[in-house]
Amino acid sequence: MSGGQRLSEQHFVKFENDLDVASGHLATNVKNLVLALEAVQTGWTGGAAGEFDVAQRALNEDHEAVRKLVERIKEAVQLTRRAGGANDQELATTFRKANGSGGDGSGLKSKLDDYY
Repeated sequence: MSGGQRLSEQHFVKFENDLDVASGHLATNVKNLVLALEAVQTGWTGGAAGEFDVAQRALNEDHEAVRKLVERIKEAVQLTRRAGGANDQELATTFRKANGSGGDGSGLKSKLDDYY
């Protein structure tokens, strides 16, 4: 294990619980966004309605992608904790793997980027 500050079991558990809460909020938000989209589509037609639909669906997909990333981070934390604890550098490496990137955020391309 490389040098650095070690994280206690208590810190891991709190972080995992915080990630659970965040994931739950994100899931609720996605459901609310879907309901809002359905409500708007009921009486709105035309080009603007279509463009709104495209943007809202992209936002919903991005929101769900963030929720899934939070879940992957939680899995990485759990795996790290099960491996006997970790220091900051080891967590950073695990998080980069969970993100599917080199740590530069490239794994989080937004669908809204395609829209705008």
